Amino acid sequence: MSGIQMIPLEAIVLSQMNPRRTFNEASISELAESILQVGVLSPVIVRPVKKGFELICGARRFKATKLSGLTEIPSIVRKLSDTEALELMITENLQRQDVSPLEEAEAFQNLITHRQYDVQALVTRFGKSEFYIRMRLKLNDLIPEFRELLSLDHIGVSHAMELCKLDGQYQRELFQSQFSNYQGLFWSCPSVKVLKRNIEQNFTLKLENATFSLDDNTLNKIAGSCTSCPQNTASNQLLFPDVTGTGICMDRGCFKQKSETYFQREIARIQDEEPGILLGYPININGEQERELERLVKSGIDAVQLNYNTYETIDQPKKPEAPEASDYDTPEEYEDATTEFFDDLREYESELAMYEKEIKEPEIKRVFLIAGHNKGSFEHVRVKSIDETSRKGDPDQLIKEQIKAMREKDNRNKELEFEKNYNVAKQLFETYQKSYLDITSDITETENRALFALLMESLPTNLVQDLAGLLKNKKEAIEYSYLSRNARYAVAGQVLNKSGLAARLLRSFIFHNCQTGSPSFEINKAEALIGIAIEQYPEQMQKAQEENRNKYLKRKASIEKQIEILEQNAAEVKPLMSPQA
Repeated sequence: MSGIQMIPLEAIVLSQMNPRRTFNEASISELAESILQVGVLSPVIVRPVKKGFELICGARRFKATKLSGLTEIPSIVRKLSDTEALELMITENLQRQDVSPLEEAEAFQNLITHRQYDVQALVTRFGKSEFYIRMRLKLNDLIPEFRELLSLDHIGVSHAMELCKLDGQYQRELFQSQFSNYQGLFWSCPSVKVLKRNIEQNFTLKLENATFSLDDNTLNKIAGSCTSCPQNTASNQLLFPDVTGTGICMDRGCFKQKSETYFQREIARIQDEEPGILLGYPININGEQERELERLVKSGIDAVQLNYNTYETIDQPKKPEAPEASDYDTPEEYEDATTEFFDDLREYESELAMYEKEIKEPEIKRVFLIAGHNKGSFEHVRVKSIDETSRKGDPDQLIKEQIKAMREKDNRNKELEFEKNYNVAKQLFETYQKSYLDITSDITETENRALFALLMESLPTNLVQDLAGLLKNKKEAIEYSYLSRNARYAVAGQVLNKSGLAARLLRSFIFHNCQTGSPSFEINKAEALIGIAIEQYPEQMQKAQEENRNKYLKRKASIEKQIEILEQNAAEVKPLMSPQA
């Protein structure tokens, strides 16, 4: 069949294969008005089915024609297989101006899955860059929660492009911690820069800090080496074009497993092949690492504590990082940073030469760290002589240092007790969250105290010092002015008992948190501050609002006049045919 036929609307059914999911109702209404005036200018494409025809291309025109009240629509009938029909639908949808990023992502994936396209074929077919195609395809990895935020415009495509690089479980963690309250009154979407920094700090690991060789493909036989792994940003420049050096690992679980496998291998190798290397650990080891250390010692590992009375760590100089021009606002700032970098580089090279000479001295020992922040790495220490450890002049110095270390350990044990109590409390609230949130009685004094403590956490130092002046006791004022973060809950109890101070604290919180540099973006904050200002300073606000309203109305009148002129011009030159999608 060929040519254009007028087919009754009732004989056409919408295709279930159509990847397009959303339609702009206002746009459909506008198109219906146009169709009433000039008709359907571009025919739809259908294919014959058992009962009538199936719509392949032109769903928007079809819906608008129905809305206009017409009963027929010009159509081109084609005999198409399912795969041919699907490709035609996808291609048409991708050529729309209003196609959403998620629809585009699904469409590209459909072509790869059902029509055996590859990325290069998509690049050629649609005239997009390889980076663009790959990033759109990557959007299919977004978890449903982030897909919804993107479709609602709560996050932008730039946010989504950063989020989709994370594994699903890490996306869920990030959603729960930063995005789950997106409907809340005080939630605001973080900038892309802040989001990237958060992902780098909490969900990725710099491979330059790995203790194991990045080329080792035996540490995880499934993942292989880090240098060729797609989870390494440096090996995927299309998705991570701004990454330099060895890259960042996007899979924390794999990184941890490789680190542990290397650690166990290296301990066994040192014991068998290099018994002269010390197995050491720092003084302050607590929690799970302390228990792990105990297991290692019980298994027969001969380890030494690297206390500073016996061992002096020889720190390896750290090479300075070269500045990136994109990190600076002006060429002059970048030039200054580059000059400073080369000065630091010369100093580093000098220090490195001294370091390499020093570690060759006979009293220097190589140590493999079996616990602590740098577990699994090597460092060098100087073994102090008996004279050096007692050179301070106090014969009881060593005993005093040991007592100090024991007291530090006791303090840490006290912290662990507190942390365990917190975890129990947290678990109880997670278990009984609904029953707690459903309580309708007044807030208790303990809850008020918790609220005030949280309010104080958010206040800047100058407001905290200002509040301190309201305390009756001068000693209290001084203590409160320099209040440490871990003492604020205790002071919150005093705030409750000070007449007028609770109200002052609440107003300080409101004043501080309602300020914004982007009132049109953070509308909730701006409206809250305006409302309070109207209540507190009605005359000044009324005058300002009237002035601002008059200015706006003048500008509005000018704009509307310009629009009216443009519309008149458009009516005069309006073509006989208007485009229809």
